[in-house]
Amino acid sequence: MGKDNIAAVSAKDPVGGKAKVMTIRILLLIFFVILFCLIMLPFYAITLASFKPGADIIKYGLNLDFDLSTMSLKNFFLCSDGYLKRYE
Repeated sequence: MGKDNIAAVSAKDPVGGKAKVMTIRILLLIFFVILFCLIMLPFYAITLASFKPGADIIKYGLNLDFDLSTMSLKNFFLCSDGYLKRYE
């Protein structure tokens, strides 16, 4: 909404127009926050899965469980130790 629309609405109804505009802005903010969460959810799940053992991913699938007892950096060290040494 441009400033012209806001000025036109508030000129007609000075109290109700501002409330209507504020309500629309709040609803849009809520909508975009929900949309942002839905877009970021797969990235969060993939990041969590990168710290889990492969057997857990196969057994339980891609889930959002944040369990520090099973998470480790072992996957990253295995990748750098075994894979990159083959090509030296």
